Amino acid sequence: MPIQVCSALAYAHEHRVIHRDIKPENMMLLENGEVKIFDFGIALLEGERNRAWRGFSSPIGTPDYMAPERLLGESGDVRSDIYAVGVVLYELLCGRPPFEEDDGFALITTHISHDPPGILERNPTLPPALATVVMRAIRRDPDKRYASMRDLHYDLCHLEEAGPVDYHPDPPRLGGRYRQVIRLAFIILVVLLGIIAFGIIAQAIHGFAR
Repeated sequence: MPIQVCSALAYAHEHRVIHRDIKPENMMLLENGEVKIFDFGIALLEGERNRAWRGFSSPIGTPDYMAPERLLGESGDVRSDIYAVGVVLYELLCGRPPFEEDDGFALITTHISHDPPGILERNPTLPPALATVVMRAIRRDPDKRYASMRDLHYDLCHLEEAGPVDYHPDPPRLGGRYRQVIRLAFIILVVLLGIIAFGIIAQAIHGFAR
């Protein structure tokens, strides 16, 4: 199934269509063995800019499978779909996605700031070459992922050629865009506190008026 998904997405990418919401719910295995990919609702033509309200971009999608750059509000490119396919593979092979956080904000910030934990830590029975392919697909840095879905498809079909490579995650990112996320969270907190304060004041004024 993952190989068929890669083939279908490679075809879409070659026609400049980026899906941007790859996840298990958007895949269906038919009785004849074919795989269908659904929900191109937030798909984007390669090179097209995100439609944004008042200049702000919105990271629409499912955070568990979204690439870090998409979580930061960027449009994403073929490597964002590669990341999502890699996360689906990771989950298929070890029963859970790379990052598991109950709190949505914690999940997003961890995605943005950390490389995923090595899959062999969670399923040491996997062939090392397969683990290498999966981990290359889900690196935090897009430049360290596969450059095209065809490349990922080829390695999945020819694991003996891909060969095992030790996985070394990059150090956590604690600056740059990560700071932007913290700053945004602080702004949201200030706004919420302002709304609460306004409500309290309004209730107090209403009480005095009575």
